Amino acid sequence: MRFERSTLIGSVLLLTVPLFALLHSIATLRAGKKNTVAYLLIALCFFFFFIKIPPLADLYRHFANYDAINSATSLGDVIQGKVDVVLYANFYIFKTLGIPFFVIPGLYVGLSVYCYLSALNIVMLHSGKVFSARQFVLLHLAVLFLINPFIIGMGLRFGFSMAVMTLAIVLFCHKQNRPLAAGLMLFAMLTHFSSMLLVGVFLCSRVMRLNRLLTVVFSAIALLTAKFALPFIVSHITISGINSYSDVYTSGMYASDYLTSGNANGMINFLIVLFPALFLGVFMLAHPMRNQTGDIKNTAAWLVVFVFLCSSSLQAASRYASVASVFLLFYYVAHQSSFIRGRFNYFFLCFMLMATGYNLIENIYVPRRPIMLGQMWQSFYKTPLLNLFYGEQEYEQYLRVINRDSGEWIGHEMDLG
Repeated sequence: MRFERSTLIGSVLLLTVPLFALLHSIATLRAGKKNTVAYLLIALCFFFFFIKIPPLADLYRHFANYDAINSATSLGDVIQGKVDVVLYANFYIFKTLGIPFFVIPGLYVGLSVYCYLSALNIVMLHSGKVFSARQFVLLHLAVLFLINPFIIGMGLRFGFSMAVMTLAIVLFCHKQNRPLAAGLMLFAMLTHFSSMLLVGVFLCSRVMRLNRLLTVVFSAIALLTAKFALPFIVSHITISGINSYSDVYTSGMYASDYLTSGNANGMINFLIVLFPALFLGVFMLAHPMRNQTGDIKNTAAWLVVFVFLCSSSLQAASRYASVASVFLLFYYVAHQSSFIRGRFNYFFLCFMLMATGYNLIENIYVPRRPIMLGQMWQSFYKTPLLNLFYGEQEYEQYLRVINRDSGEWIGHEMDLG
């Protein structure tokens, strides 16, 4: 009866004050259960939070692709020559069905949140530990603090594909519903080509077990390879235009300005993105690694090596470091030295403080432009029922103040100089 009552309360709060629904759903999470309904309510809260995100930066480019589809456009026209077919197929289906574009960012953020929370629950259920209600809730908050919904909602491809791939790998590691895991893995690869690389990481984890020494040695080798060999090798892979995609990252087109222009804010933000992975990596190397081939701990160790392999591109390294942070948190949960006798240790308390600061910077300060332009804080306390009166005409009002060449908010452009 408690479960049914909490679901009813959460549903009513969702339709009235979504922020209260989010807090209530998190508070009702319980260890040892699947928590499917609570995860669904949390995901719906994020959906409504991001349904009015303005089309800035990459999201403006995606909106232009969606808007260009008309009655004469076929599905083949939309996905022709594309590596990441899921998003473009999604554009075509939604435009054909008359579903407005602004639903897509909220949908992808909500689904991503559900994937990450479900993955964490699977890891905790198979850790062999007994978690108190407080520990269980705080670990879920830690995952929510580590993911960046603005990256997911504004980019649509990379962040969403990483969330789906994370759940797929966790299902494989714990031998849960392998047909579903395989389907999710394929879906993630069709969402963004870069998730194929995580499949390589997962396969390596099933072949070779890493310990502390091998993790350090392989990371050093990966760092040297990224510096001297990887850009040359990848530039000669012409399949599906991978060389063109990789050149955007390895050339530093989007990230090198942070190091060469003297922009201290950009460099500080880059270091902040890396910090959770570095912090959790300290725990991994400070304790004996009793990994097994194919388990979640071994996958996390190989993912650390992979992040070093991506270091030829600051953008790629920071993106995968965000994913590595989540896997390293899974490593911490599954490790035999954590939560000894069911108690928290100081390391995790320090991590929660750090994750809180990280979340405030990465999910409030950095994306302040879309937050201010879309007045996104209103979604916390206004009923989602008002979205019934929200249509494409209201959404397109954003376009009046957006530079159609750069996708930036006119008068609020980012200055890298």
